[in-house]
Amino acid sequence: MANSIRSQALTNLNLSIADLRRAESRTAIQAEVERIKEERKSNARSNTLRQHEVAMALNRFAGFMQDPNQIGPTLKELHAEIRGFVEGAEDVKLSAVRSHVYNMRNAGVIASAEVLESEGQGRYPHFFFVQDEQRFLDIKCGELVVRKDA
Repeated sequence: MANSIRSQALTNLNLSIADLRRAESRTAIQAEVERIKEERKSNARSNTLRQHEVAMALNRFAGFMQDPNQIGPTLKELHAEIRGFVEGAEDVKLSAVRSHVYNMRNAGVIASAEVLESEGQGRYPHFFFVQDEQRFLDIKCGELVVRKDA
């Protein structure tokens, strides 16, 4: 990759291999390489799941905020929705979704309750619903991020 960046820097500066013998050309090439690296870094999509993306996915479930007569999403349903809905989140881990959901729950933005109609053995899964609509909308549009200590 480094060689392709250096080749691109040479091309961008309209220089040749012969120009590598001059110190001022090497300095210009190195500056161009750094510029290209920064440009690539800023254009790259981070694979980090953002809290506002989780909020947008939560909002896609009718039982979360729009219809209180329906059960909201469980953590597994939310995880599946994010993996299918959020661009670049195909490999996102359940723990990343859980972390954002628990931060919002601990801050009082959302709440959870047990799904009583659940089948199978073990603990009942929890579903999530909005508790503080205004703060949730702030999170959804990216104006607010709640953390564990909130």
